[in-house]
Amino acid sequence: FMRGSSGVEMYGPDYLIQKDVEFVSFNYRIGALGFISFDSPVLELPGNAGLKDQNLALRWVVDNIANFGGDPKNITLFGESAGGCSVHYHMVSDLSRGLFQRAIVMSGCVLNNWSVVPRRKFSERLAKALGWNGQGGERGALEVLVKADPESIVREQEVLLNENEIENRILFSFGPVIEPYVTKNCMIPKDPVEMCREA
Repeated sequence: FMRGSSGVEMYGPDYLIQKDVEFVSFNYRIGALGFISFDSPVLELPGNAGLKDQNLALRWVVDNIANFGGDPKNITLFGESAGGCSVHYHMVSDLSRGLFQRAIVMSGCVLNNWSVVPRRKFSERLAKALGWNGQGGERGALEVLVKADPESIVREQEVLLNENEIENRILFSFGPVIEPYVTKNCMIPKDPVEMCREA
């Protein structure tokens, strides 16, 4: 959830497109740009924008794939590593229900210890690294992040984890989170284990 893309270098469609398959691949926001999260409902940033980007792409596929010869009632998701985890989140999230019929989850799922980032105020810590003085609470932190250069955000997100977090195998500072409040676009409303039980 911190790096990667849907480029064809590693997983090109070469074998798939030799068959009767319409192949669609898409990118989504990663790192802080895709997973900033604040607790306050007033800010309307509960997190998981990267996963919600994927959801919107899936909705586009359902609405448009027939124009390319595809069948909107015969969609298979595939993902590897963070992509596999993403596919699994779509399998268990109400937000993505009905958008696909099959899934291939490879080398990552919502049960991995890295599939959800613990709520440790990483958004505020990133704002402090970018000059926020702590005033104004979460709104103040957000104002600093909105004004920050995206390259600075990407650079600083890489060094937010402290030694204790690294020792406890927290792999990255930004990724999927259990959203602090439920909205109509909520992707992860509760612990992923519970979501699996209820799916």
